[in-house]
Amino acid sequence: MEIDLNYLVRVFAILGGLLCILFGFLTIIEGAGHGASSIEGFAERVADVVAGIIVIGIGLLVLSSYGILDLPARVETTWLILIVLGLIALIFGGDIGAVLLILAGFLSLLEKSMKETS
Repeated sequence: MEIDLNYLVRVFAILGGLLCILFGFLTIIEGAGHGASSIEGFAERVADVVAGIIVIGIGLLVLSSYGILDLPARVETTWLILIVLGLIALIFGGDIGAVLLILAGFLSLLEKSMKETS
């Protein structure tokens, strides 16, 4: 049984993008739940909303790049781009979606190295 790494990369990236969107919305909802009784509370709310928007944007960018969404924003989904987007999403709260993007990047790197050696 031969595993098609390109298919796994695509599946992990699409699932990661979907989960990034989900976790981005959850981060925004969590940020809206903080009380704004102080300036620190307000700053936390704004930080959560901005982090959620960034993670949602990364998820939309990945889905658009793989042709799932028809958006004008697309990038070439190389292994490096997937790892960088995954790390950015992880920093801003993408959780398991970000980990899937990083994993897709490493699988893409593995696929590239296997093609070069054969």
